[in-house]
Amino acid sequence: MRDPEGRSQAPDFHIDGFARREVADAGAGWNTVRALIADFAAPALDDADQLWLARLLYWAVPVVLAVWGLAATRRLVAARWSPAPFFRRHGLGLGVALAVTIATPLVLSPTMRMQFDETSLCGTAQNMHLNRTAMMGLAAVPAAGVPVSGERGTFDITDGKLDKRPTLWAFLVSVVHDISGYRVANAFAVNLALWFLLLAMVAVAVGARAGAILGATAPLALFSTPLLPAAATGAGFELLALVLLAAVALAALGLLERPGPTQVQWLVANALLYSWSRYESVAIAVGVVVLALALASRSRRRSASIDGALVGRSGGLMMVGAAALLVPLLLLLWHSRDRGFYLEAGEGELVALAHVGRNLGALLGAMFGAGLAHSFPGWLGGIGVLATLVWIVRRRCIAPATVVIVPVLAQTAVVLLWFYGDVTERTAERLYLPVAALVTLALLGVPLLERRARHVIAVGMVGLAVMRGIVMANGDAVPEHRTQQLLEQVDRVLAEVPHDPTRTVWVTTVAQYFVVHGRAALPPHAFDKREPMVGGAAVYVLETPLDPVLGGWFGQPTAVLGQHASTCLGRALDPGSDAEIVVHRLTR
Repeated sequence: MRDPEGRSQAPDFHIDGFARREVADAGAGWNTVRALIADFAAPALDDADQLWLARLLYWAVPVVLAVWGLAATRRLVAARWSPAPFFRRHGLGLGVALAVTIATPLVLSPTMRMQFDETSLCGTAQNMHLNRTAMMGLAAVPAAGVPVSGERGTFDITDGKLDKRPTLWAFLVSVVHDISGYRVANAFAVNLALWFLLLAMVAVAVGARAGAILGATAPLALFSTPLLPAAATGAGFELLALVLLAAVALAALGLLERPGPTQVQWLVANALLYSWSRYESVAIAVGVVVLALALASRSRRRSASIDGALVGRSGGLMMVGAAALLVPLLLLLWHSRDRGFYLEAGEGELVALAHVGRNLGALLGAMFGAGLAHSFPGWLGGIGVLATLVWIVRRRCIAPATVVIVPVLAQTAVVLLWFYGDVTERTAERLYLPVAALVTLALLGVPLLERRARHVIAVGMVGLAVMRGIVMANGDAVPEHRTQQLLEQVDRVLAEVPHDPTRTVWVTTVAQYFVVHGRAALPPHAFDKREPMVGGAAVYVLETPLDPVLGGWFGQPTAVLGQHASTCLGRALDPGSDAEIVVHRLTR
């Protein structure tokens, strides 16, 4: 929190079900560590441990980024990198990457596509900015202080919870908040920047190995798979994970091409960064490092021209440091075992072989389907996969292909085992972002087999990108999801209700969405406990069609209305059903 003069104050977080119990001092240090170890079998962290770990997760990220920055510097120095030759060689591909990045938000308007996953991530970024704490805010009351939004009032976040998601993406967004001021649009800016980074990385990597024409074609290929531009114009962390997985694969390729301690450091640093991006990233990152080291060691033994240690002292130190920096993340992953995060699974298994049978068929059908009005590469991707496999076998480049293909397949296997991996549920498509990108780039395997086809493929990819762009702009390939439509309608309703944003509290099951967008709001369960903190502010109660689903977590607005006198201010029909959005004002 911040006082009216802008000085930082300790956050007044009440965690897990809006408990009144005060959390212990987050500086408990070793006592908290011992409690974490002693309570390893417990279903979830208690309040004090959550707050302590949330602060550790914030401050660990800049250390991780500093380690990565050091490795990047050493890598550039060792490679004697010079900007002028680099841009002369890859200028065309980088130009196409920039043009595609600029065009993407014109085709697909930036918006939250996975509302509550993205709201949780943005809420964590909000608290990282305001409180240097990796907690997602769940409730807030009006208060004097530094505005969190240029258009709305100020508030104090009263309730928070340590989220299950790794915190790198939220930290990057919080840094942009620190620089430019808090606004939800910063989340979209971060993902568009990551989109350019991905397109540029692929353009450079392909151009260096297959020529400038294919390097410039690669960004167009990625744009032509709507799942990727959709991630670039959303507020999720899937695109960050894809960018870092690509960085790990390219670093592994670099290690195979030029084995040595500097390349090992670079690989380990990228693997560390990737580990902080998504849940399954730790295991995949460790696997890629082990695989790449094994393949590099094998190639060194076969080559008498390579001298010196593969890992060396510097590479060994990097590995030890990376292992230490994984500890906070492993504690978070342990915390994410709490089944309260996965109520959609019901009593079923979260991870099971039985899920693969259901998920795999749906994925293959979607991945290689006909037509343009879908999110995946389509049947052309199937041709590309076959062409690329033939090229790999002919060129006998099995080891380089392995360090690229195996981690993507491993990530895909994890999702297939997951209870939420069925792409017939459109919100699950984003989980297959890496394999969709890999299949898309496999299209470039056709001109690798037949060099004379390069220009034909390049022209054809321009046409495909244009056609897919038109389909996306029409809303056919990336349709709005149900919750997205509903919350957009809620925003329109709120715009019609006369109120003073600085003196209003909203009681609603979607309070977290309100807080992220700069409105003071309380879930129904929290209202009775926080009512003394509301003071003289006006209290509005909002009923939505989401209440039956979210009420088990946050309480029902009807319970608040049953305990307080109120006046109904109006109703609006939810465009996706016959249900209504109803606004009440409490008469206190």
